[in-house]
Amino acid sequence: MHQDILDDGFQNAEPEFDPKTITRINDLKIEINDHLKKMLQGRYTLIALVALSFLAIAVTLVVGNPAVTTTDIIVEGAILVVFYAGLAFLVKYNPLLAFSLGLGLYILYQLLTGIVDPSSIVKGWLIKIVVIIALSRAIHGAVEAKKLLQKLRDMGVPRRETDIVFNELQPIPRTKRKRIED
Repeated sequence: MHQDILDDGFQNAEPEFDPKTITRINDLKIEINDHLKKMLQGRYTLIALVALSFLAIAVTLVVGNPAVTTTDIIVEGAILVVFYAGLAFLVKYNPLLAFSLGLGLYILYQLLTGIVDPSSIVKGWLIKIVVIIALSRAIHGAVEAKKLLQKLRDMGVPRRETDIVFNELQPIPRTKRKRIED
């Protein structure tokens, strides 16, 4: 009935930390924010793969390939676009899964393309290396961020403060120190 009176201010109460703990918390937050940058780069890489897939469809349709029908080109490209776009969306819910599937799909596609056309392995090698490195770093960033977020929760940092990393892909703000009044 009067639950709001009993809970007034309780939900927004900030935990009290000593200065050394605040320093450790802020150090962890800085590390997490660095890993978040890697995750965002991974997400941008997945979005770039969507654009590259569209570009590949367009170029292949314009240049033409007598060994492949137009329908095959469009279907293959559409499948890649849908998967990469879906994975870019999935990053907000499960970044580790999204980046792992994205890297796996990318490598699998490159291997299959290399089997069909061995010359394709060396075509665009720089882009292939950049994509693999970016997605690998994003996987590493997601794993490390998850570990560090758990450390923050174990230290008593409220979950609502730590959840913004994966739920909103936003950096965690630093914990402010309380001023000592004279």
